[in-house]
Amino acid sequence: MTGLMNFLRNILYKLGVGSPPAEDTAIPSQVPERTQPRMGKIDQEVVFAMRDGYMVLMVDHQFDGVPSWIEWDNDRKTVSFTQMGGDMDEMNADIKVEYIDALMDAKKVLLVSNDNEKKIVHFVPFIARK
Repeated sequence: MTGLMNFLRNILYKLGVGSPPAEDTAIPSQVPERTQPRMGKIDQEVVFAMRDGYMVLMVDHQFDGVPSWIEWDNDRKTVSFTQMGGDMDEMNADIKVEYIDALMDAKKVLLVSNDNEKKIVHFVPFIARK
């Protein structure tokens, strides 16, 4: 509404009616600013499961942001959860050799995590590094 009022005042001023428009005041951002992404460590175990051609990953953790993608790195034995805004949480995950081929074929994963004592599901891209 304020933007509309400023627009109308500006038009009236240009028509010669009214006083010059006031300087625009910047509206403070509702998003908190951070310069460095947060790196977190998850101490819970991760559970991988395959169901009807979908890979499901369950972890007992509440993420600060919305997960954007998940990476599994076999060399480092870790699973990384990258969130919107750049925050990343990592956890140890030593996957048995017989399951690695299924992980390499997966492109997306159903991520089941916590959200204020409720379960929440995200369908996110999955990257496997052998």
